[in-house]
Amino acid sequence: MALDGNTPDSNTHIDTWNFLKEISGRTDFLYIADSKLCSRENMRYIDENGGRFITVLPSTRSEVSWFHEYIQEHDIGWTDAFAKKRSKGDIEFSVSESPIPSSEGFRIVWVWSSQKEEFDSETRDRNIRRSVSELMDLESSLQRRRMKKERIIKKAEKAVSDVPYVRYEITEEKTETYRQSKRGRPSDETVYKKISESVYHISWSIDRELIEKDSKSDGIFPLITNCRDIDALEILARYKYQPMLEKRYEQLKTVYGVMPVLFKSITRIEGFLFLYFVAMLIQALIERDVRIAMDQCSMKSIPIYSEERECFSPTSDRILSEFHDIEVHRLVSHGNEVRRFYTEFSDLQKLIMSLLGVSEEEFRPE
Repeated sequence: MALDGNTPDSNTHIDTWNFLKEISGRTDFLYIADSKLCSRENMRYIDENGGRFITVLPSTRSEVSWFHEYIQEHDIGWTDAFAKKRSKGDIEFSVSESPIPSSEGFRIVWVWSSQKEEFDSETRDRNIRRSVSELMDLESSLQRRRMKKERIIKKAEKAVSDVPYVRYEITEEKTETYRQSKRGRPSDETVYKKISESVYHISWSIDRELIEKDSKSDGIFPLITNCRDIDALEILARYKYQPMLEKRYEQLKTVYGVMPVLFKSITRIEGFLFLYFVAMLIQALIERDVRIAMDQCSMKSIPIYSEERECFSPTSDRILSEFHDIEVHRLVSHGNEVRRFYTEFSDLQKLIMSLLGVSEEEFRPE
């Protein structure tokens, strides 16, 4: 389905769901999407037509602010879900059923992530440091030169915008100076006039109680679903698998290097997208054959990363890149090919071809 690039995702989910229903011949498949799916129209349409969905509840919803207040006074019974392995330390997940449903009556499952908790805490600390640094710079400027109060307020508000933990106060100091009323060399008869000026200073403080309150919500996010026959752990597991399904689209501009197309004909655009789909399908089949063969041969990994490091889940990009140095040379005499020379295969290249079930003769057709 080719659409204008400016089309909002929230307007496409019903058509996408209907298309999936048509090609699958059923409605009980699990439709998982990001928060753009979370509109009353989208969710009710899928639910009323026998479908199932899981999506993220946007932070602007009243149910989210309610739970953030609820968590301040109540002990949440978190249930350990699973841990996701990574080189910098495992990411832990926990789940909890919301005490209340959504305004549409759908089920809400709250999720806690150790990675998101760390991210939320670091983001808050970084914003506080930035805000305080800007206020300090503003005070330094006020000590060097005069500035109107309206401009000071404008700069201060900009410094604390989106940072409710930093409070500022502007104080006014009156200064008096005397100047000659007229020009000339001062004498006993010189008349002076008093000039009063306002000098402003800015100070700030940190609302530690608010930081402590908000820190209780670090790392949590809500999922909304109409699935009643799946427990909270499975809801999270199904949702976290979604990025794996979208992994191919991540390679759109990386592996495939697809550039913007300036076509006016939808038919031509769909034709190019079909070629991309074919390439994506071939890529998936290559990876599938290699990984199945590795499993059958009890091979946990193959050394296809740089410096011969082991790879446990080979991708077609890495597999094909191992053959970048294969060359064919033809010796031609009087327009006729006399002999053909091939680059010798390395042991790793031979291993990959054996996993793919491709012989050297098939790789080098005459």
